[in-house]
Amino acid sequence: MRLPGRAFPYGYVFISLLVLGVGYLKAIDPRLADIAHQEDHLWESLTAAFYLLAAPALLACAARRPPWFPRTLYLLAAAGCLFVAGEEISWGQRLLGFATPDFFAGFNVQGETTFHNYRPAYQFLDSFTMHKALTLFFCLAVLAAYSNGKDRLFGLPLPSVPLVFGFLLALGYNYGGAFGVIYSSGAHTLLLLLFLYALLARQGQLLWLALAAIVNLEAALYVNYDLASEIAGSTQESTELLLSAGLLAYSLELLRHAYNRRPEATEAAKPLEGGGQRRAAARFSVIGWNAGTLAQPAWLVAAAFIIVAGFSLAALGYLKDRMETAQIAAAWQLAADGAAGEPFPPSPTGLEVYRIGNRLLYAGDAESCAGWRRHPPVFLHLIPANPADLSESRREYGFDDQGFSLGRRRTLRRDDGRCAAVVPLPDYPMAQIRTGQRLPVAGLPWESRLVVNSAYQEAYDAATANPPALRSEFDVYLTGHAVTYIKEPCAAADTAGMFILHPYPANPDDLPEWRQGQEFDNLDFQFDLRGARFDGKCVAAAPLPGYPIDRLRVGQWLPDENRQLWQGEIPVGR
Repeated sequence: MRLPGRAFPYGYVFISLLVLGVGYLKAIDPRLADIAHQEDHLWESLTAAFYLLAAPALLACAARRPPWFPRTLYLLAAAGCLFVAGEEISWGQRLLGFATPDFFAGFNVQGETTFHNYRPAYQFLDSFTMHKALTLFFCLAVLAAYSNGKDRLFGLPLPSVPLVFGFLLALGYNYGGAFGVIYSSGAHTLLLLLFLYALLARQGQLLWLALAAIVNLEAALYVNYDLASEIAGSTQESTELLLSAGLLAYSLELLRHAYNRRPEATEAAKPLEGGGQRRAAARFSVIGWNAGTLAQPAWLVAAAFIIVAGFSLAALGYLKDRMETAQIAAAWQLAADGAAGEPFPPSPTGLEVYRIGNRLLYAGDAESCAGWRRHPPVFLHLIPANPADLSESRREYGFDDQGFSLGRRRTLRRDDGRCAAVVPLPDYPMAQIRTGQRLPVAGLPWESRLVVNSAYQEAYDAATANPPALRSEFDVYLTGHAVTYIKEPCAAADTAGMFILHPYPANPDDLPEWRQGQEFDNLDFQFDLRGARFDGKCVAAAPLPGYPIDRLRVGQWLPDENRQLWQGEIPVGR
């Protein structure tokens, strides 16, 4: 198995730089990296773009009139790339804002305009991640073909060996879940075997590329799985991004083969060393071993750059790791000294929660920490004092979801067996913080709530600066993009049941799809989720949707008794 002496490994370098970029983003700003993993954000958009760019390259290969079978494969691959690009962005549904057609709503697990979330096949495709299994099999087939002196498969030129390294990098990066571990371990094993092969076969370029790939992959995995931030989707989106980059690079290699008029020696046949001018090229040895002719110094420069960048990434991750461990220790000491600020009510699992400035400290006893990695995920709902601080996608819910798994947080463990982890909070002022777990013991949920009364006091002051829009059992005020319910004096019994909040849009088409035909949106809420009782008064604040509103229906009712306590309408006209 020989590498070409002239062709620079552009595809390999491209994928390597993407892996490093994802890792550096995770190390520098974990929260921004998690956002990039979300639906319709950076990684998914780039994935769709790479598939979209690969399609015309494959069509151009088909336009060169190769034999009918390769031409058919080119056309099918181009159509497949266009299809996958459309699926990645739900065929522009969220971009254009159109509702899910009834045809897709009936069978799509996520309620999107996509085929790949087809309900009967969804679990199979999601669990076995067939595209990763096929990629690993494809890499093995390509390496086996090269080892037998072949350079084509079904009439198509095989991807270069450096590009196979790039595919292995993408597979090795996906370490989440049982099958992710299998694919990642397989990729690690292949890279190590290729490194040993290059060492024994004295192929210098192959040796450097394998070493660079191993360093790159280990550094990226260290940063993504050991730093104190939740792994969004077990790196699913970033892995799909890397695989799509590999497909784009392969399509460009095919395009180069199709339009290269000069006959070249094949990957399998072209020698790396010896012959003519190459004998005069500089050689070097490591402990007396001749590592090969460096006919292309650019190969060595690219590999050295990737190795240095990989070690730098690992060093950055290590420094951040030490800093975060020191922050946990300092926060824990504040909690032990009683200077941690507002403590949350205790949990039945021995988990203690403290708010320390703009961070939450989760601390557990020795028994709790022993099974920390097996604990169910922790939910963390942040309700801002000003609903406008929420992202557009979260305003409908009225809170920010920052859930995480304790087993994937940077944890500080003491000699007595106790452990602690710290979770950063957003910068905006909080009205309420809700956290807890869905415990598997008899379905018992644990929920702990910390109400920040100062935020509700600010809402009270802002609302009462103007007369109420409606006077009733609760006075109702309109303040910006929120509705504030106030009653004073107020007792706990006054907050029972559900509070009614029905916005009637000026244009009924602005309603969500599932509300079409109702004429109003239902934003009813429980007082404990939106309000607080303090200083003898009750204050609740709920955000309003962004579309123009004609009027609001507000009130309070008791679902168990099917009895309405009070109700009224407020003209808005905005």
